[in-house]
This record gives sequence, structure tokens and C-alpha cells, in this order.
Amino acid sequence: MKSLFSFLILLTKSFLLRRFFKISKFFCSLFIIYLFHLTLPSAYAFYATMDAGQILKPGHYKISAETQAVTEGNNGMNLAARFEGPINDELTWKAQLGFGTTNIFGGGFVKWVPIPDLDSQPAIGLIAGVVMAHADHDFNSRGTNTSDFNELSVRAHPFVSKHFDCDLGEITPYASLPVGIRSAGGDSSLPIQLTVGADFKPNTWKNMSIVTEIGVNVARAFSYLAVGVTLEFDEENGIVFK
Repeated sequence: MKSLFSFLILLTKSFLLRRFFKISKFFCSLFIIYLFHLTLPSAYAFYATMDAGQILKPGHYKISAETQAVTEGNNGMNLAARFEGPINDELTWKAQLGFGTTNIFGGGFVKWVPIPDLDSQPAIGLIAGVVMAHADHDFNSRGTNTSDFNELSVRAHPFVSKHFDCDLGEITPYASLPVGIRSAGGDSSLPIQLTVGADFKPNTWKNMSIVTEIGVNVARAFSYLAVGVTLEFDEENGIVFK
């Protein structure tokens, strides 16, 4: 009986230790993202796509944390969180909330993937929605410095993506051409960007992945580098780090 009791204690300690390391791994990823952000000039984090053609199963949800480093314009710091849930086999809803150099911003989106990722066929879809933001300063499309501005932006992100398996894990590269109608500080503009990125899930991670993205200014926008970490969970098991 004493041996059995000792075995149960050892088993419990081992389980708690594994759980501790899994949770620590997730928060270490967030900390690395934070350190990465501090090393680069950065600003607006609400124009990024940071998604591919995966559609969530019923009862499954996804949360992510990200930062965006702008390679031109104002310096600063923004951090953003995204939330995603299923609607049907072609649609998911998305929400985002963030703060930083842009004092606060938030938005709601719908992701539609009418052409799924099957065999040699890539996924083709659209992310569309509205973003609102408030900040103490901005540079509008004429390059004029404005202050204490509120922004309303209608966004559309057509994209294409393809999932691949590799020796290190799973990778889903994607490309998008985000466009928007932006009204801020008494100025209206039509920002356009070209973005490429990838969602990478290492073999050691079951429900977590790293997303990186590069955006290039096409018209009245900015170029940037973004990085984030995502966690998928379901209603039955809740949030589990693995």
C-alpha cells in the first residue's frame, strides 16, 4: 500500500510538471514576441491578415496574440489579440482587440472560404469586416501630422493558402491583397497592401502554431513585419497547452 501511495504521488508530480512546462512554453512564446517587438520600430497592428484557409470544426475556437513592426513611418508599440469561432463549414467569425501606440482598437470580421484546401487545390477565401481605433496622433494619407484622431476602416482581405506537411511539422503559406476604405483625422484614403505569410505548427505542438507575415505598401499604407502565436481549443476539453 505504501508503494502504491508513493507511485500515485510520483505520477501526480509528473503530470503537474508536464502541465507546467506546456503552459510555460506558451507564455515563453508570448514573451519572445514581446521582445521581438521591442527591437523594431512599430505601430498600427490592425491591418494585418495573420490567417490562412483553415476552417474551424464545430465547437472549436482559436485565440492568438500578435505584434506588428512597421518598417516606415511612426515608431511605437502595439499588441493585439484575436478570437475566432465557427459559423458553418465555409464561414468563421473573428474579433480583435489591441492597444499600444494606437491607444485602443478593435474590430469584427467574417472569414469565408468557398474553395477549400483539398489535394493539389489551394484554399481561396476572403476576410472582411470593420476596424475602429483611437490614438493621440496619426499621419494621414497626405503625410500631415494630426492629433487625437478616431479611425473607421472597412477592410477586405482576399487570400490564397496551401497546407503542407514537412519533417519539422505542418506549414500553411498564404498570400493576401488587403484593401480598405479608411476615414481618420478628417482624411479619407484607400490603403492597399500585398502580404505574404505562413502558419507553422511544429511536430512538438498539437494545438499551437506560430504565424509570421510580411506586408508591402502598395498605396497609401505602410510596410510591416508581424509575428504571432495561436492556440486552438474546443468546448469539451477547454484551453489545453500541448
